[in-house]
Amino acid sequence: MLGWLKRRKEAEASPEELSTAPSSQSPAFVAEMPTQGAFLEATDKDGQRLFLPLADVSVITLGTGSDCSVVLDERFEGVQQVAPKHAKLERWQNRWVLVPLERNAPIFVNGKRAGETALRDGTEIQLGSAGPKFLFRSESGRR
Repeated sequence: MLGWLKRRKEAEASPEELSTAPSSQSPAFVAEMPTQGAFLEATDKDGQRLFLPLADVSVITLGTGSDCSVVLDERFEGVQQVAPKHAKLERWQNRWVLVPLERNAPIFVNGKRAGETALRDGTEIQLGSAGPKFLFRSESGRR
């Protein structure tokens, strides 16, 4: 196991790491590319590029359930492959980590089934075997 992942699993999360954005400031997909911070990039069914800014959050959940911080809907191709609480993105020690939340809800990173994964600029994420795809962009990738 990677050293940082083992340390992450052993570390107690601070309250700020566990918090999600307040409901009034929940992250949402926007049409304009963020100018700072990490973000997810997606394309909707109509071919429009959408961006999910991650600058103001430390943890987000992705899924189709109304209790997720980012609810995926019919705008996205393959959304029927997405579980109610499919995965979470968590900021840990200045990196973003993708964590699957359900055993029967696979995630794929760069085309391969994956478990908990540290994300790098340009990493492709897919929820489910034919579900929506996202491209992770880090701030360092834009420098």
